[in-house]
Amino acid sequence: MDDSSLARTPVVVYGITLLGAALAYVVVPAAIIRAQGPDSTLKRVLGKDRKGRISLVLHFAGVACALLGENHGGILIDVGVAFYVIVAVLWLIPDRRIEHDLNASAHGR
Repeated sequence: MDDSSLARTPVVVYGITLLGAALAYVVVPAAIIRAQGPDSTLKRVLGKDRKGRISLVLHFAGVACALLGENHGGILIDVGVAFYVIVAVLWLIPDRRIEHDLNASAHGR
């Protein structure tokens, strides 16, 4: 993206790649939970998985903005990149749900 000075096509392709990863992050756990049944440990640990769903929405918004933006420096392309950065920052915050569940199970709670 940087080598192209944020041209629309590289920003969109990068966003689609991120969107695919975010989609997999939502779909794969859902498939595991469906296979394990309503009492799935993964379901209990992940809950509604707001972080995963928010990431999916923000990546989609980033791709949409980049698609609608003008090539090479349009404001919407910059907004699209900002959505990608927001998701990256969101995932820098550690997710302790599994760790908390394991600790609670170890202590019999």
